[in-house]
Amino acid sequence: MSKVLIADATPNVVPEQLIVVFVEGTSEERIKEINKILKVKVLEESFGTIYLIEVPKGKSTEELREQYASFKEEVKAVNPNFGLQPQRKMR
Repeated sequence: MSKVLIADATPNVVPEQLIVVFVEGTSEERIKEINKILKVKVLEESFGTIYLIEVPKGKSTEELREQYASFKEEVKAVNPNFGLQPQRKMR
């Protein structure tokens, strides 16, 4: 009889990071303004609407998720980072 390997079903969440998806058509200036209001560090941006965000010290991930979600006109989704890593710049 062969053994069945069962992987841990718990996703690997990167602590103190969120992935924020802005509504298509939201201006870069407005995105920068929201990020500045929330005092976050942008680790990476993709396709003009997807941002990898570092949660500031003193703020919980859930608190920041709720704050982003309050920008209903501009934010399409805000989720924990389930393993997205910033791309390294090639030399």
